Amino acid sequence: MGELCYFLRRPRDVLEKAFSDVDEALRLSEVSPELAFLKATLYLKWANCYVDTLDLEPKQSNLLVNSALAVSLYKKARASLPKYVEPDSLLPVVVDYSLAQALLLARSIDMDLAMTPSELLADVFERLRRIVLTKRAEIILAQCYLMLGTCAAYSRHVSEEIGDIYLEYARTQTLTVPSDVCFYSCVTKELLSRDEFVTQIDYYATRLQQTTTKRR
Repeated sequence: MGELCYFLRRPRDVLEKAFSDVDEALRLSEVSPELAFLKATLYLKWANCYVDTLDLEPKQSNLLVNSALAVSLYKKARASLPKYVEPDSLLPVVVDYSLAQALLLARSIDMDLAMTPSELLADVFERLRRIVLTKRAEIILAQCYLMLGTCAAYSRHVSEEIGDIYLEYARTQTLTVPSDVCFYSCVTKELLSRDEFVTQIDYYATRLQQTTTKRR
């Protein structure tokens, strides 16, 4: 419900109550690995309400942007993950990707991570490219490939050429899905139509190609 409030751009007090009510309920629940995953997911979705976007503007402006709060909530999501996570779980890499995004936008380096945002994105890239081999659903693959491509766009530790390949995978995979299906954007944290999702892919493909051309 909290995420839906964000998508619909409900007032901040309505959004905060939706998330804080769940947070309180989870605090009263019995500790378990499943609870840890729920808490990490909660803080991830909560943080998404406050993170700014990288280059691309969302369809609806977000008046709640607060980089410091986003970083704090993403770190809570990271800390909430259970010690053991299945190797093919996407949640840890999505949390780290989003944390790196928030740190880049805040122009900040978090001392707890022992990594710069660029290094964190490179770490996400290496983990995600292994995880994606275990996935089969077209929508999941398309969203993962976009994330891999944008890691290359924002990390100097990831090759632009490899990023461009993953963006081409993302485009091809997206176009296999019916046109009325929605996709979640890792960049603007919103639901997009298939064509809108392709537009984001094309933006980063052009960006990476221009960067590669300049270096040559």
